[in-house]
Amino acid sequence: LDVPLDFSGTIEGITTQPQIYGKPMTAVLKGAKAGRALDFRALIDNTGTTMKGNLDLKYSGMAMTTMALGKPDAIGASVNGGTGRFYGALAMEGKNLKGDAVFKIEGAKVTPQADNIKLAPLKAAVINSMSGLSAVSMSIKISGTMDDPSLSLTTDLADKLAAAFKGAFGAELANARAQAQEKVDAALKPYKA
Repeated sequence: LDVPLDFSGTIEGITTQPQIYGKPMTAVLKGAKAGRALDFRALIDNTGTTMKGNLDLKYSGMAMTTMALGKPDAIGASVNGGTGRFYGALAMEGKNLKGDAVFKIEGAKVTPQADNIKLAPLKAAVINSMSGLSAVSMSIKISGTMDDPSLSLTTDLADKLAAAFKGAFGAELANARAQAQEKVDAALKPYKA
């Protein structure tokens, strides 16, 4: 609110009798200021037997402050600074919904919160894999109906955490295998001689 975005737009096709008018309602908003850009488009078509609609929103260059991801009592991260970019599209036909959205933060500092991880190699792997990140993205899928919408959220931090888990346990397995091999070699040494 302290740095408002200048925008302008048009809305056309507003009517109380869309079947008689015969054209969909459309809206377009565009704006830009100080490295930020907004582009919003909407189409609502109620000229047939089923209402249809499409919404598209692009917004880039938004300044980010601090965002907390995860749970404080589990694994999480705080994302500080950087700029955000959002793209979302939603389609509606009757009561059915379908949509995708992507939110990406770039140029940020990611600080992992892994204090509750007790296994030292896993904790180190999580911290190392997340500390070097400067970009985070989140994807949202929308489906279902207006009465019963369904949202699913994924983030690339989950992929980084999965790789950290795999790396940590892979290293633990290799270490355990090497220690077992040393013990077997030590036990067989007198027989080899």
